[in-house]
Amino acid sequence: MPRSLRFRPLPQHPSLEQLKKQAKDLLASLRQGDQTVLHRFTRCFQVTEETCTSFKLTQAQLVLAREQGFPSWSQLAAWVTDRTLPSTPEALVQLLGARSHGVRKAVEIQLESLGKTGVDAAIRELFDPSPRVRYGAADFMDHHADEDCADKLRDMALNGPVPYVRDMALHALGCQRCKPEPLAVDILDILILRAKTEESWKKRRGAVWSLTQRNLDPGVQETLHYLAENDPHPEVAGAAR
Repeated sequence: MPRSLRFRPLPQHPSLEQLKKQAKDLLASLRQGDQTVLHRFTRCFQVTEETCTSFKLTQAQLVLAREQGFPSWSQLAAWVTDRTLPSTPEALVQLLGARSHGVRKAVEIQLESLGKTGVDAAIRELFDPSPRVRYGAADFMDHHADEDCADKLRDMALNGPVPYVRDMALHALGCQRCKPEPLAVDILDILILRAKTEESWKKRRGAVWSLTQRNLDPGVQETLHYLAENDPHPEVAGAAR
């Protein structure tokens, strides 16, 4: 069974008829015992090789919708047909995890139009079970963060289990020029921790570059000296010198 699957986002001009055909083909492949397709269904349903022949077209449509970041086929169909999005902020923010950039951008515009209500809805999604939704919410915070979300973003940047979500949370905290007002938050401790502990040498080097711009702050000189002497990757050690 594949460990992970990659899905293409919707094309710029998606066709509902083509998506319906994809759902029919997906269902046919499941009934034929295709292991990759079976794995795709397990993301939404409890399914085994013995039960795979009992699934219906509506369930295959739901699988496709969920893979695109839509909670239902009806929401996916509404977007594809006439670019209709949900009207409530609670439903809108779920689509911050959509695979299509066009969908996410439209959601962001609609959330912006709601003002503080839209921002608060996105803040709540920083704890969504889906990493893609958490990432999308943190990305939205990059331009709309306020003090109400600073602690949540810090916790995500420090303790989030998914690396790319941690990265976006840190960016949303640290990039002040995009904010309506600068956040009263310091990320120095996060940068030091990342420089010492990130598995990716490129991410450690990125943290080192950020630290070199703050070499008068407490603990930075000691951290850079330690990394220059002890980091196993020459690019990181060199950046720390």
